Amino acid sequence: MTLPLAEPAIPTERPIERFPHQRSMRRVSAVTLLASCALISLVGPRELPWPYQRLLCFTFALLAGTLGLGFTRQIPHGPGTFVRRLLVRGSNALKCVVPFLAVAFWWLSELAPIAVQDDFRPPQFYPPL
Repeated sequence: MTLPLAEPAIPTERPIERFPHQRSMRRVSAVTLLASCALISLVGPRELPWPYQRLLCFTFALLAGTLGLGFTRQIPHGPGTFVRRLLVRGSNALKCVVPFLAVAFWWLSELAPIAVQDDFRPPQFYPPL
């Protein structure tokens, strides 16, 4: 007994996206990052204690990494060696890591939008002897 041949699949007009909400994620993270930067530079203080400045640094770096995550797409790697597949996955990871590191180094440099206070003393939890 022979099996009937399957009909060829009908090609779709657009390729199926791996993450269907990628476009909206890009928009939301870009608007959030730009609006936050504008608010901080217009309304925010000029100096903050170092823990709060580092917290803002990490927050903005995460937003930039999220924006980079929205630009990752599945790169077709097809048949290949393990090294080729690893390089393709690594290039997708770099799209998230590079914006994160760029924003983090920007906030830690002298060009940061909010400077670190010089006279900050950490809180004392115990009374001095």
